[in-house]
Amino acid sequence: MKLLKTSIILSLMMITIFSCKEKNETNQQLINNSDYSGNYVTNSYAQRKEGFDWVSVAIKQINKDEIKVSVRSRIDIKKPSCTFDTIAKKVTETTYKSVIDGKTILFEFKEDLLSISTKNVEDKFILMYYCSGGGSLMGDYKKINEDLDQTQIDKTSFSVIPNESKSTEDN
Repeated sequence: MKLLKTSIILSLMMITIFSCKEKNETNQQLINNSDYSGNYVTNSYAQRKEGFDWVSVAIKQINKDEIKVSVRSRIDIKKPSCTFDTIAKKVTETTYKSVIDGKTILFEFKEDLLSISTKNVEDKFILMYYCSGGGSLMGDYKKINEDLDQTQIDKTSFSVIPNESKSTEDN
C-alpha cells in the first residue's frame, strides 16, 4: 500500500513538472514570435495639427523572419521629407536589418519604441539619402495604436528590395 501511495505521488509530481515545462515553452514561443506590426511616429506627430512636420514608419510582419518597413512623412503642406521602403530580415528577436548599397540599416524594437540606425557609424549618411532638407531616417519612433492621419500622409508606393549581394559584411 505504501508503494502505491509513493507511486501516485511521484506520478503527480511528474505531471506537474511536465505541465509547467510545457507552459513555459508555450510562453517562450509567444515571446520569440513577436509581431512588431504597427505604426511608429516621430514626437512631432502629436503636433501635426499645428503644422509640425512628422515622419511615420509602418511595420508589417511578412513572416517570422522578415518585416516590411515603409517610411512616409507629411505631404499636405509641403513635399514629403522622408520616403523609404525595404524588407528587413531578423538578426535577433528584437533587431532586423536591411542591407542597402552594402550598408547595414538596423531596426531595433524595445517595448513601444523603434530605433533606426546603421551598423557602422560611418554609414549613417545613407539614412539621409531618403530624406530632404537635411533630415534623416535615423532616430526613435514611438508606436501609436491608431491609424495614421490619412489627410496628411504621403501615399506614394514603392517596391524596394534590399541588395544583400553588395554587402561586404557578415550576415
